[in-house]
Amino acid sequence: MSAFDAGLTAVFTVWLAATVCAQLPATFPRWEKLLKFDVARLLPRYHFFAPFPDTYDYHLLVRVRSREGRPGPWREITAEPERTRWSAVWHPGRRECKLLRDLAESLRLSDPQCAEPGTLVSNPYLLLLNHAVAAVRTDSAATGGEVQFLIATTVGRAGANPPQPLFLSRHHRVPARPCQGP
Repeated sequence: MSAFDAGLTAVFTVWLAATVCAQLPATFPRWEKLLKFDVARLLPRYHFFAPFPDTYDYHLLVRVRSREGRPGPWREITAEPERTRWSAVWHPGRRECKLLRDLAESLRLSDPQCAEPGTLVSNPYLLLLNHAVAAVRTDSAATGGEVQFLIATTVGRAGANPPQPLFLSRHHRVPARPCQGP
């Protein structure tokens, strides 16, 4: 083995050891300080295991209140991603689940009662409202009515436990046609 090969092996060995230590900040607390000097981001940080793993599923439900003021039934608009044998490797449908979870957690932590005026113009609220309006736009009862969305959580297998409400939006008028860009 040449000196160049030995040096290259040493560099990659140190890099591998530093990458392993960077994954375990609780075990190696001094690494947090050293990671500040990794401005080129040469040490990847993987988070395979969350400190508090999800133990429940999120569901987005909508209902339409007619012009007469009668609320319709709740209807779930989140689709469970289809699982295939390739899901462990390629599963883009999980992004929608993650997005819903992130938006729901943001609303739950910032304003769970939907009481603050700023909540109505926040990005998580507007994204979910846009999705809800798009889901009911073809519903004939929605014409001239109002839409409301609910984020609920369930624990365990589907249907095993009743959903628990997490966030309830205000009522919003459903526009007659989609908004057009400039």
